[in-house]
Amino acid sequence: MEDMINEIRKHAPNASIIFPSLPVQMFHKNSAVNILPLSLFLDAICGFWDSQKKLVASRATSNVIHLGLSAREIIGWYDDENEEGKNESNILIAPDGIHPNTRCYSKWASSMGNKFCDRVLTHKA
Repeated sequence: MEDMINEIRKHAPNASIIFPSLPVQMFHKNSAVNILPLSLFLDAICGFWDSQKKLVASRATSNVIHLGLSAREIIGWYDDENEEGKNESNILIAPDGIHPNTRCYSKWASSMGNKFCDRVLTHKA
């Protein structure tokens, strides 16, 4: 990750580099990755990966940000309503049972974008 940061800075020295948490807490009960012991292994790997992103962001000199994502936030994605006020399908997993679907990617992008903007505004004030 540090090599990647250095490479980005060669081409865009003032760019903000964001390491987002992955939305892995939302696995559907029927997902293949929600089966013991695979789910424990996945939680450990994703937790380790996220901790490494936090560490690298904290050690960087500037413009490297880790944006966290809690299980509570993801649960909120299930409760969101569409423009007509009706509950959307609460599925956030692609048919393969592992990867996020389009709706999940949209919720994730919106969450990360809002957090980034909040962070920038907070640090500029």
